Amino acid sequence: MPWTSPATFIPGQIIAAADLNSQLRDNELYLLAGRPVGYVVRQGLADYVTSSTSFVDVDAANVILTLTLNGSRALVIATGTMEAPVGQDMYFDWIADSTTRAGGSSGVSQSSNNNQRQPFSAIGFFSGLSAGVHTFKLQYRSASGAATLHNNGQPLTLFGVEI
Repeated sequence: MPWTSPATFIPGQIIAAADLNSQLRDNELYLLAGRPVGYVVRQGLADYVTSSTSFVDVDAANVILTLTLNGSRALVIATGTMEAPVGQDMYFDWIADSTTRAGGSSGVSQSSNNNQRQPFSAIGFFSGLSAGVHTFKLQYRSASGAATLHNNGQPLTLFGVEI
C-alpha cells in the first residue's frame, strides 16, 4: 500500500470513512510496516583486484543490490575485507542506477596497514529517488597500485533498506 499525501481539509467539509481510512489508517500502516530490505552475500573463488584510480564496479553482475522503493530514500551498506598497497588508500562508494554517486568524487577512504587484510565498511545514503526499482552497485578504486577486495573465502556483504 503506497503513501497517500496528506489532504488539506476545509471548514465544513464532510469527511467520509474512505478519507479517514486513507489519511489515518493506511498512512500509519505504511509508516509502521516493514520497509523494503535487500541483501547479498557474495563469497567467490577469486578476490576482486583493481589498479584503477577511477571508480569501477566491484562486480557489475554479482555485487549489485536491487530494492523496490515505495518512498524516496535508501541506505546501503557493504562490509568485507580489503587490502591496499603499503602506505596507500583504497576507496569505496555506492552508485545508484549507474548515475548517482553517494559519496561524490572521493568516496570513502580505507587505509591499509603494511599490506595486511583488514575489515572495511562503506555506507551510502540516497534521497530524492523515485518510487520503483533501483539498483545499487558497490564501486572501488585504488590511490595507486593494485588494491584487493577479498572474496576468496571471505564474505562480501551488501545490505540495503528504504528509510
